[in-house]
Amino acid sequence: MKENMHSSITVQQDALTRILANLVSVSTRKSTIAYLSHVRVCFSGNSVEFTTTDNELSLTDSLQGIEGAIDAVISVDAFRLYEIVRRLPPDVGIIFSIEKNNLVVRSKRIEFSLPYLDAKHFPLISEEEKMGQISFAGDEIRSLFNKVRFATSTEATRQHLNGVYFESDGEKITVAATDVHRLAVATLTKKTGLKFSCIIPKKTVSEMIKLSSSKEVDLFLHGKEYVSRIRMVFGGIRLNSKLIAGTFPNFAAVIPQSFKSFLIFDRKGLATSIERVGLVSPDQSRAISISMKGKQLYLDASNSDASFGRELLELNEEVNEELSIYFNHAYLLDILSALDNKEVIMKFNNATSQVLFQGDESALYIVMPMAF
Repeated sequence: MKENMHSSITVQQDALTRILANLVSVSTRKSTIAYLSHVRVCFSGNSVEFTTTDNELSLTDSLQGIEGAIDAVISVDAFRLYEIVRRLPPDVGIIFSIEKNNLVVRSKRIEFSLPYLDAKHFPLISEEEKMGQISFAGDEIRSLFNKVRFATSTEATRQHLNGVYFESDGEKITVAATDVHRLAVATLTKKTGLKFSCIIPKKTVSEMIKLSSSKEVDLFLHGKEYVSRIRMVFGGIRLNSKLIAGTFPNFAAVIPQSFKSFLIFDRKGLATSIERVGLVSPDQSRAISISMKGKQLYLDASNSDASFGRELLELNEEVNEELSIYFNHAYLLDILSALDNKEVIMKFNNATSQVLFQGDESALYIVMPMAF
């Protein structure tokens, strides 16, 4: 790469800090492949574009109309650059220049020199043929995925569960996630004219939710016979992601068609009570029991050290039979946090079969009771 020691650009510290803060969340801090911990910096005239990747997901953002000009494409340590930039004085421009195979960063009387790699081997995610496009309001897509993402699996042996199922039948969008112990399903009525299904990695979902704040989001589907990539555009930010290969479980088959009993709770009140009693539940199982008798409901938790907690809740209607159902209380708190309704409905048949929680028709949650 030909260097011009007299070329430089000046950028604002706050704007660059915001960009790099987003980008480093995609990079891999410790990797045997140097480029995966780097940021690709493309200087072109009076603009500069930044890209990071973990080989499955890439994020690109840029600064336009900046002072000065450089023409170069380099790859530099993303985390080191971010830590330097965010600690520079906020009220003074940052000057970048390419000098003697180094990226030089200056601000006031501060100077850093960072070695770089040639960016020609930086792994960019290729974009296949575009199959379709869906436009969302930022709060619309954020709310939809926030309702289910907590239920994704963390087990490496179940890769097809390590993401969120995303489906459109042309009239409605459905998202779902499960770790086998619980299932979360949410729907959004939206005419797309597209019929497809795919599994979006949970890291991609997290980045999508973070970036979609108060912005319009354009989602592009890429592939040939089936969707194999998605690309999302948030204003000037572009997120490009591979998808998870595999078949998502037929989750509709595990949702009971009918229930014998149901209870209605104040959502925030129930969450507070579960969190309080759960303070003495075992660290590993996090078990808590919900016991019903007449118009009374008890939340109980105990530990091997003889710790015990109980809270009594009064019910509006009498329960037909005495029943105790054991849950991982963290699962219940995840569900109650994902909902934003004032009330939550709990539907059940017995102490061992699936229990359904629902705030309204837009989302439902299935939890398997614990065996005791």
